[in-house]
Amino acid sequence: MFAVAMGIAAALFTGCNKNSGGESGETGIAGRYLMSSKPFSCEMTAADESAKAFSMEGVIELTFGDLITAAKSTIESAEVDPVYVTFNNDGTIDAEPQVNDGTEDIPDYTADQISYSVNKNNFTLKMDADLIFSELEIPAETVAQIKPMLKVFDKGLLVYSDSDSKFIVNLRYSLSGGQLKIFADKALVNDTWTCADSVLDMVILMLEAQDPATAAMLTSVSEQVPGIINGLTKIEIGMTMSEQ
Repeated sequence: MFAVAMGIAAALFTGCNKNSGGESGETGIAGRYLMSSKPFSCEMTAADESAKAFSMEGVIELTFGDLITAAKSTIESAEVDPVYVTFNNDGTIDAEPQVNDGTEDIPDYTADQISYSVNKNNFTLKMDADLIFSELEIPAETVAQIKPMLKVFDKGLLVYSDSDSKFIVNLRYSLSGGQLKIFADKALVNDTWTCADSVLDMVILMLEAQDPATAAMLTSVSEQVPGIINGLTKIEIGMTMSEQ
């Protein structure tokens, strides 16, 4: 779920056209920024990096040190097309490619489809859920099946509002020395897992009769995630942009 939330945020920053957005709260980050080709960062620490974090008998065994190294390498090597992002005082977001040869088709989102706001150190994106489903090319029948499951996501990184069919991406931010960092911290990750775990339980229940091996694997993962989160003393995964 973290990947979904951050992926949505990155995709919108690199793809939204001018005049997307809506009303905002405080506007402490208003300005123009450059998101480079490798904007992602991963900072994790553990109480004991030599302690076992995750294992699957006969398949894999990872210490916290292994997990941190793998996560940092995977996340920080991810690339996007460089883009200028402007956070406007009225809550709108403008974005344009750093290099625009005129061949890129940038979608034009309306003002009620995407908005941003900041409050203290919290950064929030509010997005039309049907827009996201369309961008991800999810079939309508699949959307109808998953929307009821999304109702359990009422806190954490990705919150679904059924009343107005909106996704709310909750993140933190810091702005220092011209560097804007938008990120998820341990509290957000923990809240997200609390919601996701109940959905995973439903998936496991459905799979037990049809695919018991997969159900057993997912059960093992589900049982170990809380220990991983608790064993990490710091989690900060996000993206950084340079003020222009």
